[in-house]
Amino acid sequence: MGPLRGLDSGKSMAPTIELVGRGEIDRSSTVLCAHLGGQPALNGYSALFS
Repeated sequence: MGPLRGLDSGKSMAPTIELVGRGEIDRSSTVLCAHLGGQPALNGYSALFS
């Protein structure tokens, strides 16, 4: 796993790390976690949610 930057990145990865710990995601799996900027970024994608 690469380094996590900032508070929001860590908070977004915590559930994924928990799923691996519980065995719901295999430890050898490749997982992509895309942090897209949080709540302020939703305005840029508003057309997708209407």
